[in-house]
Amino acid sequence: GTCVNVGCVPKKLMYTAASHFEMAETARGYQISLGHPELDWGSLVEKRNAYVARLNKIYKSNLDKADITRVDGFATFCGPREVEVDGRRLSADHVLIAV
Repeated sequence: GTCVNVGCVPKKLMYTAASHFEMAETARGYQISLGHPELDWGSLVEKRNAYVARLNKIYKSNLDKADITRVDGFATFCGPREVEVDGRRLSADHVLIAV
């Protein structure tokens, strides 16, 4: 969903990295020498993306274990228990659109 893919999770990972970087830079004011911090932006983004991908696999596995049918695509409700996903109409007793 949104939180895992582009919201809370990646934001918190980037914020935590920035916080560590800031603390390393300001530590000298507290008489702590940590040297000059360096940021490997590409590696940070790679690790963040890998973490998000791992969470997606866990969520997919949990849905599969619960025998929940998952349909990827752009969906809209078109009736009380009916959705259209990329031009395909589907119906079920319980319908959830997750973003």
